Amino acid sequence: PYPFAYYQGVRPADGKDARVGELLFSYGECQKCHIVGAAGGAISPDIVAPNLVLAKERLRPAWVNQWLADPNSLQVGTKMPPFWSQNLLDLAMKSRPEAAAALGDVGAYMGSKERQIEAVRNFLWVLEPPATPAAAATKPATPP
Repeated sequence: PYPFAYYQGVRPADGKDARVGELLFSYGECQKCHIVGAAGGAISPDIVAPNLVLAKERLRPAWVNQWLADPNSLQVGTKMPPFWSQNLLDLAMKSRPEAAAALGDVGAYMGSKERQIEAVRNFLWVLEPPATPAAAATKPATPP
């Protein structure tokens, strides 16, 4: 009876989608302003944006697409840059030829700002905080 949306199905469609999302996340230098996971100490004054690991718990996928496409249209004066004012994937592939070679054919993404944005959004939905040495040490050993 209630129109509850189920967002746990949001994830990269395949390995290429995940790699495109990860490349764009890295190339866009998201972690210059966003934290990913626990802060674990003093946070740089440059970290002024929300923790991206929490995006999947706090935000709706469609809203994230709108935000990535044009942040200023949702929050006038935001510090979030409009990354897709140009073809971000083309710039990333040209600046990182090793990533371009590993990705292979990305024709479906190259001409589509929407596909690129969706790949980043899907990457955020599976993003996990980096493992800390303390967390790895307390994990139970996997039986052989």
